[in-house]
Amino acid sequence: MRNLADVRVGQLAPHVRDMVRLLAALGRPAGFELLQLLSKDASDELLAAVHSAVDAAILTVEAETSSYRFRHALLAEAVLGQLLPGERPAVHANIAAALAQRPELSTGPGELGYHQCAAGDLPGAVGSYMAAASDAERVYAFGEAGGHLERVLELWAQVPDAAERAGRSRGDVLVAGTWVVLETSTAPLRTRPLPSATPRSPATPSVEPSCGSKSRGTTCRTATAVGVCGLGSGRDATRFGA
Repeated sequence: MRNLADVRVGQLAPHVRDMVRLLAALGRPAGFELLQLLSKDASDELLAAVHSAVDAAILTVEAETSSYRFRHALLAEAVLGQLLPGERPAVHANIAAALAQRPELSTGPGELGYHQCAAGDLPGAVGSYMAAASDAERVYAFGEAGGHLERVLELWAQVPDAAERAGRSRGDVLVAGTWVVLETSTAPLRTRPLPSATPRSPATPSVEPSCGSKSRGTTCRTATAVGVCGLGSGRDATRFGA
């Protein structure tokens, strides 16, 4: 099946392949407006490319959301597999810039943080993940908030001005992360805000993130096999269909 997917993707015209690469790196279905923002193509050119991808049974239309997605996850994997290592950061940087420009087209700051991290913009990712944690905490999604805070901590040693980017010290983030874990396990509907700590944080060992995106927009991995740039669960992670 994977070999067949590789062949089908390889038969696409170059401009069509560029468009489906953007969709694959995005990691979720996208509407025409977002695809046009990412591709920077004129409407008629993009529409022709989308038609070609649909006719080739690479993409399909989600009628309920008027969005485009890969017909099968293996097709997305095949597209991502054809990206050279040096191309991935540039593609993710393009996506991050587009989502920052039009945040209403994103699923939230967690998605922006994922693409910033995968593009190598770790300072930007720290700020976005902190914003995502705050958004999740406000709607009592404490497990999701904890995941975003964990990614902030894993990136911390790689960002010299992490405290400025996060808007709080590492100790504050540690305490907030512990708090949301307790909330998740004991009282998920508490309404207290994320707490803050006064002690200064100790130094942390360096963790080198490896942000090669995965076919379904799930997780990036560090050298310690802990997710760093992964999209969060729930509203921040919409996967392609099976």
